[in-house]
Amino acid sequence: VIECIDVTEARKKEEELLQRALYDQVTGIPNRMFFLEEIEKEIMKAERDNTYVFGMTFLDLNDFKKMNDRYGHGFGDEYLKTFAKFLSEAAGEEHAAFRYAGDEFIVITRNTRSYEKMSLVLKRIATLGTEPYTIDDKIISFAASIGSVLYRKGMSAKDMLDASDKAMYESKKRKTVEAFPYTF
Repeated sequence: VIECIDVTEARKKEEELLQRALYDQVTGIPNRMFFLEEIEKEIMKAERDNTYVFGMTFLDLNDFKKMNDRYGHGFGDEYLKTFAKFLSEAAGEEHAAFRYAGDEFIVITRNTRSYEKMSLVLKRIATLGTEPYTIDDKIISFAASIGSVLYRKGMSAKDMLDASDKAMYESKKRKTVEAFPYTF
């Protein structure tokens, strides 16, 4: 007796579940869970190869809550989608952008030997706020506080998150849209 079973639907559902688990539903970019997996891979790679260095940038959108409250959640979702699209383009194919939570985003810059090389990517990211965009007939611009850190031997994902988060808050205190390097 031979029994044939079509697993097409099961595989389709499995792929759909994986998509939901690893990609943000609003923006379509990789989410926090995906980021946590990727940062661990980058750390392992850097621990094995003494010449490999990577960086991480933490971004927090300025005044997002005010805009979301003023114009509504539909507008807020479009704002996040548009920002995520531009952030992914600014990061480029070699690097990766993630939605961490709410209005917080992270970029992993791969194969970055120095802060100067990392700053080239950060400059592209910082220019996201220089030109106005239209969302729902409202002219807006993007402004984010940005904090960055380069990986150093022995750092954990938590160490990198803490360092880039501190740097981002320093940037926020200064009320500037800049990449503020934080180092140990």
